Amino acid sequence: ASNVVVCTGNHPRFALQCAYRLAEHLGVRFSLHGDVIPDRKLGPAPHLLFNGVRAIFDPLFETRGLQPLHDFPDGVDWWTIEDFKATLTQMEKMTLNFIGFHTYCKTADYCEPTVWVGLKEDVNEDGTVKTAYKSAYASTLRGNYWGYTAVNTSDFKFGGKLMFESDCYGSEVQAGACPQPTTDQENLMVFNRAGSFWGEVVSYAKSLGIKTAVGNQAPLSDWFAVNTTGRTVEFYEGIFTRVEKAYPVDYYWLWMPEEWLGGSSQVSEVTSDIAAMEQAHANVKPSFQLATCGWTPGPANNRTYIG
Repeated sequence: ASNVVVCTGNHPRFALQCAYRLAEHLGVRFSLHGDVIPDRKLGPAPHLLFNGVRAIFDPLFETRGLQPLHDFPDGVDWWTIEDFKATLTQMEKMTLNFIGFHTYCKTADYCEPTVWVGLKEDVNEDGTVKTAYKSAYASTLRGNYWGYTAVNTSDFKFGGKLMFESDCYGSEVQAGACPQPTTDQENLMVFNRAGSFWGEVVSYAKSLGIKTAVGNQAPLSDWFAVNTTGRTVEFYEGIFTRVEKAYPVDYYWLWMPEEWLGGSSQVSEVTSDIAAMEQAHANVKPSFQLATCGWTPGPANNRTYIG
């Protein structure tokens, strides 16, 4: 019939995205913070808009997505599981199909709990770990970095303090251990909560057809919380075992040194790290693939080194 518009695709999810594209032609707009629906119908009816037309949506890039960086209170450090689910839901409507995360460990007192570094024998079957070190995301009481100052929420002005239950506000994975864990038990609690947290986020992303990635910055010998000297392959085996059991992502990506943005080289260390990762991946045989990312694909004297 002439008044029928057919939305289809070579996968049920693509057919759904076709329906989203049709809605956009009718004036609806999708963004990360929500949908915008016009107050009145805009333009002609669908069967008139596409009368005799076969429209094909073919994205320019196969992989399209987001790489929200941790390390900032105004980034994703404070996002809840519901925040991630809301974002992932909107990403699907916007035909984005990838989200990836970087993990810092800048000092022995400043490591993020997204990626745990340890040995595979210290990983339980459910993905929880038996050993841990101090880790935390940003909070209102973590200052002295990026220009932020530690402030008690009870000192917030104009009624702002009424929004918070405690003086330290941060990620839900470190509730009761904010701004940082102070005991071995709290160290374990934060990492195991983080594993459960990311397990739910990754599972939801998979249900929407969105691929995920986590990873560390090379070289692993710079992971200040753990001495990996001479045992890099073993520690990558531990990392991969925990990721596979707690939150099986699609990719584990190795970030090149941030120092490569300046004059540092560390070429031999990075080369060794890549080789260790590949060996550990072959030994553990996880479901995810290996990849690389940022900050630059090579040091200052060869920006295409790993290309």
